[in-house]
Amino acid sequence: MLALVTVGIPVRNGGEFLAHALDSILGQSYRNLEIVVSDNGSDDQTAETMARYCKLDRRIVYIRQREPIKAFDNFRFVLDQAKGVYFLWAAHDDFHSPDYIERLVHALEADSEAVLTFGDLLITSPGNEQGTLRDYDFATEELQWRRRMKKAAFTQCFHIYGVWRTSSLKSIPFAGNAWWPDLPVMIGAAFIGTFKYVPGPRFFYHEVPKTNLQRVQYQDYAARFNIVAGVLGLIRASYISSAGVGGLFAGLYGAWLVISKQARNLPGFLGRRLRWP
Repeated sequence: MLALVTVGIPVRNGGEFLAHALDSILGQSYRNLEIVVSDNGSDDQTAETMARYCKLDRRIVYIRQREPIKAFDNFRFVLDQAKGVYFLWAAHDDFHSPDYIERLVHALEADSEAVLTFGDLLITSPGNEQGTLRDYDFATEELQWRRRMKKAAFTQCFHIYGVWRTSSLKSIPFAGNAWWPDLPVMIGAAFIGTFKYVPGPRFFYHEVPKTNLQRVQYQDYAARFNIVAGVLGLIRASYISSAGVGGLFAGLYGAWLVISKQARNLPGFLGRRLRWP
């Protein structure tokens, strides 16, 4: 019997994209799914869309938050509800090839060292719905844990939308922070095991350019953003996530990787702020 896979869909104001994202999941060749949708206080047509889809497919579990919570807390919420052996986060504006879950699950089952499998990345945007294939090097196979953590710290986190071992993902502490909240999770996960690339299955990421303030407003509903506080929060969260799975040394190493990354990015940040040529 196929292992149960939980697909967690955190959503707030899914709008025109939600139906497409749901169709992408319901159309997967891998059928043993539970689909947990957490509606984070939407005030658009999201509830109506979900009412229609719940009638179409009994695998869907729809939960509406009484009060809006932070976006990453909503990501954690759908994970907490998961009953599956494997888990996939699906954003309301992304979609997948029909073989995405099936091929990633099979690869995960064939590799006991892997905690996450991910396929080919395509970036979509308004006017480019077919997507542009991106060369994306995230895999950490055959690396020891320090090198895995370092690579994870310096890689954008698209692969968080791969298929996870649920137990491994749940073992990582999620510490709240407004700046890059997914990065500490990926650094902690890199300590636990490897990230495996599976060629063929496609993930279509809908890219919406945002400023730092717009990103924080969307995630945490904040009116202002302080970059220094954001970086300090990221360092703290990285320590907590890494120490939670690897102990004190792993925690300190995870925090140091983030400090090193921010130091590397500092000249460019200052140049943009001061408008240096």
